[in-house]
Amino acid sequence: MREFREARGWSQVELADRLATEGMDMSQVLVSRVEQGKRPVRLDEAVVIAGVLGFELADVAVRKIRRGDPRRVEGVAWVSYTRAVRDVDEARRAYARAYGVLGGALSDAVSLRTAWRDAVDALGDRAPRRADDTAETIAAAEREYAMRDVALEAIAERDEHIEGEAGL
Repeated sequence: MREFREARGWSQVELADRLATEGMDMSQVLVSRVEQGKRPVRLDEAVVIAGVLGFELADVAVRKIRRGDPRRVEGVAWVSYTRAVRDVDEARRAYARAYGVLGGALSDAVSLRTAWRDAVDALGDRAPRRADDTAETIAAAEREYAMRDVALEAIAERDEHIEGEAGL
């Protein structure tokens, strides 16, 4: 914490004041005790401190591990877990956006297939044979689209397993 505070040119009093504006009651004395390692920091406090000082908790955790600080290993594991959960949530949102785009494309493809079949019916024997190729392509897209439910179920099961092991 001291490293980041000093890099910003703030005194311990200034840091305490900035933490207070974020709703965290930490006096200059407590800031000093934390910096000296005489007072542990709770996770909720660490999140606020990181936000005020502008750093990622996981980055600090990695530094502590590299320095071989055994007191931080449990906290590091928790930070790593929370970062992984955030990344999974971000991946889910990206997947949902992609799924929405795919759903729109599939809907368009189904509409085109219907229009194609109507045209084939109207043309009868004069219709080109490519209609079968198009239908196969659309059917493959529909199968792929249906597989997303299976993928979402697998992700949900994995998350439940991870949360169960973490005791959440």
